Amino acid sequence: MAPTAPTAATALTPPAFFATRADVPAKSGSGARRRRRDELLDVPIGSALAEEEVIVAAAGQSAEFGEWAEATNVGPTTLEQFDQDVRRIAHGYLRGAPLPLLLATLRVRNRAFTLLEGRQHPRQSRDLYVVAGRICGLLAWMSGDVGRNAEAETQARTGWLCAELADHDGLRAWIRATQSKQAYWESRYLDSAQLAEAGLALPATDSARILLASLAARAWARLGRADDAHSALARADQERAAVDRPDEVGGLYGFSEAQQSYLAGTTHLWLREPAEALRAADRAVWLYEVGAPDQRFYGAETLALIDAATAQLHVGELDGMAAKLGPVLALPPEQRLETFTTRLGEMRRTLQKTRYASSRAAVDIQRRIEDFQAGALGHYLSR
Repeated sequence: MAPTAPTAATALTPPAFFATRADVPAKSGSGARRRRRDELLDVPIGSALAEEEVIVAAAGQSAEFGEWAEATNVGPTTLEQFDQDVRRIAHGYLRGAPLPLLLATLRVRNRAFTLLEGRQHPRQSRDLYVVAGRICGLLAWMSGDVGRNAEAETQARTGWLCAELADHDGLRAWIRATQSKQAYWESRYLDSAQLAEAGLALPATDSARILLASLAARAWARLGRADDAHSALARADQERAAVDRPDEVGGLYGFSEAQQSYLAGTTHLWLREPAEALRAADRAVWLYEVGAPDQRFYGAETLALIDAATAQLHVGELDGMAAKLGPVLALPPEQRLETFTTRLGEMRRTLQKTRYASSRAAVDIQRRIEDFQAGALGHYLSR
């Protein structure tokens, strides 16, 4: 028997599973939408009218999905603002103390995390993961500089996760450099070298590769592997010559010739090559002095001065050592990073083993180093 044709009333009132966008409660979630879509598969097709209703309902559901897919919590200027914020922090850290920038950095991170927990287009999600990864990298750098090593590792690990989710080799390279730097200051020199070498395997195209080669050189030198250290220094020069584009962010996400000279000086110092160490460290300081003020990185410049002073100590020039240390020991407490106190402590122990240890000049330098360490930022945070 032929099926009974529906009345006008039933034809105009589709079943619940044919609900249109206007019929859907405002708070219905993705589970409800999935159930409505699946219910269409169970509709008995017995007439042209039923088939037409299925086709119409399917189109309505596709339109509903299109509205959902088109929705985003990222406005047209949001990513532009994030880019500006990351640049400002990355460049500001070259000249400023860590703690004042820390809260600003956290605000940017929290905004990025909040947006990622919402909904945006896939390309926007990728861009947000790059932002979040860069911010976590900056927080890792800051945390390590004030001696909070465990927290620095956590930030770097999250930064790496964001780089993976964004599938961004440039960010991966910078995070590997950050992890290598952190491992070095935790005295995990083999880890530092291996992390830097792993970063060099990535196809980054900016100055990250120069930094990674320089970090590898420093770590190999600290391990006493002179051939590997010299090879890495040569590679850093090669990478400098091969860079084919400017840094996308700059600041901490950049690696200048002055920074390269500083790390070369440290490498030569641990290779017991004081003349080369002094030459490289002095060149780093000179490049900062003659360069653009907004590119002057006080952290690298301070460490270069400590290296130069240590090189002077190795050749018995205590007056030269004291002169190099003058600007370092005059730093205000809020700029006395843990990396500075570590290097000064190493230099002080070296001084204590020399025949000059009991001289008036040496005793005065040791006292001034102790005063510097007592007022350093890490001690303040510990208290």
